[in-house]
Amino acid sequence: MRVVIVVFGVIGVVLLCIVYARDPSEGYGLPPCRFKEVTGYHCPGCGGTRSVHALLHGRVGMAFYYNPLFIAGLAFGGLALGWLKLRHSLGAAPLQMSTRQGVALAIVVIGAILGFGVIRNFSWYPWLKAPIHENR
Repeated sequence: MRVVIVVFGVIGVVLLCIVYARDPSEGYGLPPCRFKEVTGYHCPGCGGTRSVHALLHGRVGMAFYYNPLFIAGLAFGGLALGWLKLRHSLGAAPLQMSTRQGVALAIVVIGAILGFGVIRNFSWYPWLKAPIHENR
């Protein structure tokens, strides 16, 4: 199991290095969003790679501009993992989640993702205006 974790960790670091070095806004052979190609609409993940690139370069505002749901998910996930680690280090019992709570959580997460996917395709959605290009 540790070998699998190490392999996926190495792959993740290599992918982050590629995204750090190559600006996805300029192409560089990174694949486009297939959902947008087929439908013409933005999917909930559109802008995620550009968001990671901006975040790796310390541009949090730009990262949020590209995909606010991704940044909010990273922040929430980091806080949740930190809280669980703190509970574990303090000797608290592991959290138990009932099936009903798990289903409710899944519905909330899926609903947020789908809702964001719909909202970001309205013309009044502010992050879909002309893309911001910074002076470098």
